[in-house]
Amino acid sequence: MDDQKSFDKIIVRIAPQNNIPYNKSEFENGLRLDLATIEKHSFKDIFSGHYLTTLFERCEKLYNSAKYSNQSEDYKGSSLYKYFNDGLEGDLDKDADNYLFVLTDGYFDFEDSVSQIGKENKSTSSKFYQALRSKKENWEDAFDEMKYGILPTGKNYSNTKAIVLQIAPKNEEFMYEFQMIKKTWETWLQEMNIECFPIRNVPDIGTSKSDIDKFLNTTTSQETIEEKKAPSTNKTEKQNIGKQKDAKKSVHKEAKSINTTDKEELETLCNKIANPNLGQSKKKEAITSLMASLSSDVVIINGDVEMGISDFIIKKLGSSKKISIQSITKNENGQIENIKL
Repeated sequence: MDDQKSFDKIIVRIAPQNNIPYNKSEFENGLRLDLATIEKHSFKDIFSGHYLTTLFERCEKLYNSAKYSNQSEDYKGSSLYKYFNDGLEGDLDKDADNYLFVLTDGYFDFEDSVSQIGKENKSTSSKFYQALRSKKENWEDAFDEMKYGILPTGKNYSNTKAIVLQIAPKNEEFMYEFQMIKKTWETWLQEMNIECFPIRNVPDIGTSKSDIDKFLNTTTSQETIEEKKAPSTNKTEKQNIGKQKDAKKSVHKEAKSINTTDKEELETLCNKIANPNLGQSKKKEAITSLMASLSSDVVIINGDVEMGISDFIIKKLGSSKKISIQSITKNENGQIENIKL
């Protein structure tokens, strides 16, 4: 573990849009994270209260900046197609698994109609929706027969899985509007060899978070299954793995159980962080205090699920009203290395 270096990246992109009243690059740079550029001993600091609080503040500022008018005509639309065509391929790592999260209402209606490209019944715009609406309940047959859709970019999106979130149908009169948008996106992504997580008609933030959790759990679980299917290279390797597991068990056996007061203090601290009414500054202080008491490789056990500290803070403390801790153990340095809920 100590010799490993993470090459994970988080990249946030705002699709090209004309006349926006904020600095797009400033937000993209502020929300970018490349763990390969960070020293191992700084990982704990990165996922501490300061980073998480800063991330939440920047996201909130971005959402507030993006909502700059109450008049729909003031929003000219963004070109998702332009990003897929010009920027996405460069953001992907061909030697790693890439997870793409697309937040969109589902439409490809950019204000620059002059630059739109078409080939037969496929184009860079979703204006063909109007022709499908005229077919009423037979819209899907028309979609397949006439080969409507978004024009594939022809780019190489290596090892990429995608989830499309917050679809918001605009046409309330056409009862198949969402199904039409869903089929358009899934067809387009599949034609570009991007694996697409099932799209649902749930634009609210809470459900989107749940879908993201399912998306990540589904993809990572499948990778784990494939790893288990892969045969070991030789008997020596199996023996080494067995020794590593035995050593890990031995470390846990030697870990000293800490007293009830420490456990109760930790439980109080966790419930303080989980309190949705706690101010940002106090939450930041509480998370910083929590991180200071934990080892960098702390394991939190919740039933049959094991999680690291970032998942614990974001997923568990971010969604639970009350946390109950059964036991905790410390390592030889006095830091908590195991928490059982």
